[in-house]
Amino acid sequence: MGTRWSAICYADGINEAVLAAELQAAVDAVDDTMSTWQAQSALMQFNRAELAQWVTMPVALCAVIALALQIGVQSRGAFEIGVGAAVEAWGFGASRCLPDPVAIGQLRSQSAATAIEVDLAHARLRR
Repeated sequence: MGTRWSAICYADGINEAVLAAELQAAVDAVDDTMSTWQAQSALMQFNRAELAQWVTMPVALCAVIALALQIGVQSRGAFEIGVGAAVEAWGFGASRCLPDPVAIGQLRSQSAATAIEVDLAHARLRR
């Protein structure tokens, strides 16, 4: 996801190679599921899905989105998961375009809390 990670562990009797492999596998699983940098991640597949269609997604992604939406409501919008379009409109996204005042104005009234539904029981999402 455009960053790096590291771990420092103090323990006796741990196989460092096995631990490193397991930590990397956990990072890779999150990256494969939730990365906005990988076009084929589950999150990006959901972002490309047709509006109003339920999309079956990994349980972990559904749980993260549900919690993020809850935090957004509890913070009265101070935390907002649906900022991708705004990041692009302001020119900070992957396209590195100039800020687009029209797009910025249109996005001001949008919120992920009203644009995303989560069905945890069936592990699916809908925009």
